[in-house]
Amino acid sequence: MSAHLLFARPPARLRALLLALALALAACDQGATEATHDTPAESAASAPTRSAAGTDPVGEPPPATPEEALGLDETLGRVVTRGGVVELGLAFDGRVRALLVGVGERVVAGQPIAEVEVPELAVAAAEAQGLGAQRRVLEARRARVATLVEEGLEPRELLEGVEATLAEVGTRRDVAVAMLQTADVQPADRAHLVRRGVLRVRAPRAGVLVELMAAEGGVVGPTAPLARLVGESDAVVQITTARRPPPGAATIVTSHGDVLSTPTQEPVLDPRSGLYHTFYPLEQALPHGERVTVRFGARQP
Repeated sequence: MSAHLLFARPPARLRALLLALALALAACDQGATEATHDTPAESAASAPTRSAAGTDPVGEPPPATPEEALGLDETLGRVVTRGGVVELGLAFDGRVRALLVGVGERVVAGQPIAEVEVPELAVAAAEAQGLGAQRRVLEARRARVATLVEEGLEPRELLEGVEATLAEVGTRRDVAVAMLQTADVQPADRAHLVRRGVLRVRAPRAGVLVELMAAEGGVVGPTAPLARLVGESDAVVQITTARRPPPGAATIVTSHGDVLSTPTQEPVLDPRSGLYHTFYPLEQALPHGERVTVRFGARQP
């Protein structure tokens, strides 16, 4: 076989290798083309579908408002006392001997709440009572001595001595009375304080005792109040909703039971937040800040 024929026609093994290489290159080009055409479709399929507003993906709603979280017929509320809470405390340290009223009981203004041992006030009450009696005796003696001095039967120095003693006794009594007034001890309770050695702590106003902050034997004083009292007409339940709540009465679910309540006024729209504030009065007094459930509609508890 000539050299011309050898180079013009490659051997069979070489032809097979060239054919395999050509097929491999063709397959790679086809795969790259298909990948290039499929990428936009796959990206579009994987991208989240947006709402008409173009802001929130479909299937991912915004966080629910309080009333939506609990259901359309109820929401959470908070007890607001509008400054109606009164703390019963003492200006001096003492120890509770007896509690006369329990939590949740109604009281009237001036009703005794507890009896508290306050040694400083007991001493002051005894001094005020004793010095008061001594002052009355000295006043009567001064009048007699003054008459004798005018008649020349007694020297003026005797009258001056009685007046000095009277002034000293009066000053000591005034100090004791001032201490009792600082502690708001009424004159009617001073005799009881002297006889029994305990102070009767009275309710400053009518209302309901909502919290006892000390037990019998516990210490009370300027930094340790005895109890909290709230007037019945001062407590309301405030709710804040994203939508205007249904009109009419609502059921207030509290730790003491369920009650019906009608809003004191129309819901108030806050222009800054866009939220509605509604207030429901309470016939029963509850602690300030307590959380309750408000169920819309006049359903009987």
